[in-house]
Amino acid sequence: MYDFALAPTGLRSTQMTVLAEINRQTDELLTVGELADALAMDRPTMGQNLHPLEREGLITIMPGDADQRRRHVVLTDAGQVRLTAAYRLLDRAQARSEERLGEKVAADLRRVLRTIVNDESLLFVK
Repeated sequence: MYDFALAPTGLRSTQMTVLAEINRQTDELLTVGELADALAMDRPTMGQNLHPLEREGLITIMPGDADQRRRHVVLTDAGQVRLTAAYRLLDRAQARSEERLGEKVAADLRRVLRTIVNDESLLFVK
């Protein structure tokens, strides 16, 4: 549903999540490793997910000042514009979803999803 809603932006929901996390971390430069950790993703997979965003000019990846091996990820102006458009589309999709499900079912679904996200044993089944 979300990928369909985001189609006009050219983003998939996973890419939107990456851009949103980069945008959220505005206090200091975020490294690729920190971004991977924040999104519970391994570093190689994160690197693969960042390349298309960099190619499209939505992010910039630059070496660290003190340690050239540490790469920092920055949202570009174009990335900010695309992220803002994506938020608008997701808000509309969420409203349609809640309309169709009904307020109680939508609230129950959000509660269950929050429980899953907050319980690592449910996310990382061994």
